[in-house]
Amino acid sequence: ISTGSPATTVTWMRNGQQLSLNDTYKLIQTVTDRRLSTYNNIFVIKAASSDIIGHTYSCTVINAFGTVSKALTAFTPPTVTISPHETPTAGESFSLTCTVNLAEGDYIVGDSGSPVQWKGPDGASIKSTLQVMTNTYISTLEFNPVRTSHGGEYICQATSTAGTIMDYAKFTVQIPIECNPECENGDCAATNYCECNEGWRGPTCSHAKCDLGCYRGFC
Repeated sequence: ISTGSPATTVTWMRNGQQLSLNDTYKLIQTVTDRRLSTYNNIFVIKAASSDIIGHTYSCTVINAFGTVSKALTAFTPPTVTISPHETPTAGESFSLTCTVNLAEGDYIVGDSGSPVQWKGPDGASIKSTLQVMTNTYISTLEFNPVRTSHGGEYICQATSTAGTIMDYAKFTVQIPIECNPECENGDCAATNYCECNEGWRGPTCSHAKCDLGCYRGFC
């Protein structure tokens, strides 16, 4: 929006070069208050995003009393990825890592204390540890130990000058299984249930199994 008296002249530039209005670049101007010479100047770009990203566009407003310019640079939105996507076991240490990658020149905006936001299953914000590198933010949500009540959907969100992006991770926490006594030649498939390896049998897989039977001897 430009305001001025006398009326203003608006010029748009890309990377310091004045743009000519054509099918690609169009300027839509509407008057909001003629008494105050207030105008809405909407600049429309009809081009592929690859032709827009990384370029700086500026608007220069001029009248008899001065010149004012404002500029912005178009960036690709940040990418946000949560890992891992797995099922943890109750009582173990577990963590979710959110990686935020920014385009060159882009930067995080918003809460400087928590540039990467986590929200839990109840929608409440959660504190996390943060590691910052060039164009990359790595936020880690730690559960030590993880409990069944921690299961649910988690959201990681970041906002940069190019926009807001988020990723989701949903997990359930499994209850650990135990076999007492332990399985000798097999695996504990469920609580106090052994799944025996080939050739073994019995509650704890401690007895050898003869599929063809034994003649005058022992298995």
